[in-house]
Amino acid sequence: MKTYPLLSLILIIMLGSCRQDSISLATEGECSSVKITNNLDTLTSAELFSIQEAKSENNTLSLTCAYGGGCDPNHTFELYIDNNLREDATAPYFEGRVVFTTKDWCKRLEHKNFCFDLTPFKNGTKSGKIRIRGWKNVIEF
Repeated sequence: MKTYPLLSLILIIMLGSCRQDSISLATEGECSSVKITNNLDTLTSAELFSIQEAKSENNTLSLTCAYGGGCDPNHTFELYIDNNLREDATAPYFEGRVVFTTKDWCKRLEHKNFCFDLTPFKNGTKSGKIRIRGWKNVIEF
C-alpha cells in the first residue's frame, strides 16, 4: 500500500521533467524571420524532425513539424533560404532548409506549428516559389 504514493510521486517527477517551454517566437504568435544564405549545405541540423504541412499566406510561411527532442527548452527551428534562384522544367524557385537544434534527445514526440516572416526574403518580390528540403511540394508565395 505504501508503494502507490511513492510510485505516483516518481511518475509525476518523470512527467514533469520534460518542460514544455516555448520553443521560439513562432509558437507564441510571432513569426521568426527567414534567414538568407548562399549555401544550404554548410548548415548543420538535427534530422529528428519531419515537416507535416506547409502553407503560405501573405508574407507568412507556416510549417507544422513533428519532432523528437522536445525536452530541451532552448531548442529551435530556423528557416534558411538560398537567395540564388534555381530553375527546373516547371519554373524558377528558391531552395530552403529547416534547421532544428536541440541538446536534449528525449523520446517525447511533439507536433507544433511554426511561422516564418517572408518579408525580408521577398524584398519587394510579389510572388515566387520555394522548395524546402524534406517537403514534397513547392510552396508558392
